[in-house]
Amino acid sequence: EVERVLEIPLSYFFQSSSYAMVEIESGLGSSDSRYNMELPCLVIPDGHGNDDILWGATFNIVTNFLQIISGAALLNALELQGKKIEEAIVVVSGAGASALSCAQLYISLGVRKENLLMIDRSGVIRKDRKKIDQYKAPFATARDVRTLEEALVGADVFLGLSKGNIVSKEMVKSMAPFPIIFALANPDPEITYD
Repeated sequence: EVERVLEIPLSYFFQSSSYAMVEIESGLGSSDSRYNMELPCLVIPDGHGNDDILWGATFNIVTNFLQIISGAALLNALELQGKKIEEAIVVVSGAGASALSCAQLYISLGVRKENLLMIDRSGVIRKDRKKIDQYKAPFATARDVRTLEEALVGADVFLGLSKGNIVSKEMVKSMAPFPIIFALANPDPEITYD
C-alpha cells in the first residue's frame, strides 16, 4: 500500500502572503496523514472559492511533535519494560486535540482499541454516555469503569494531557508493575515527579 505524500516547499513558510498558507492548509486537508489528527478548529478560505472547515488541515507543531515524541517514548518504554504493545492497557487523561491525536497514533502503533481508555471532564468516555461528540466516540469503551482512579487499576501506561495534580501516589500503586507514566499537563503535571 502506497501512502500519499504531500511535498511543501520550505519557501512557503517564509512568505508573508496569507495565500501561501491557504495553499498549504488546502494541500494538507486533502492528504491522508495518519499523524495529523488536529480537529477542525479553523474556518479559512481554501484558495479555491470555498470557505469551509478544512478537516484535519491545521498543522499544530505542539500537537504533531507531541504525537511523535510520545509515540517513540511509548515504544521505547514498553520495550524496556518487556511489555508488548498489543497487550498494554493505556489510560489517556484528556480528550482535546493532543490527546485524541496521540491516542490515534498509539492505536496505529499497535495498542488495541479495546485496551485504551480515555477520560475527559465527565469521566471515562463510555459507549452508554448520552452526549458524546464525533471525535471522542471512536474511543468510547464498554468497560465498567467510570473514573480515572478506576481506569488506572492494572493499567500499563498513563498518558496525561489534561490538568495538574489529578493522579495520586495510591493511583500509581494500583497500576500494573513498572507503570509507564507520561504526565504532560502544562504547566503543572497530573502528578509531581517526586
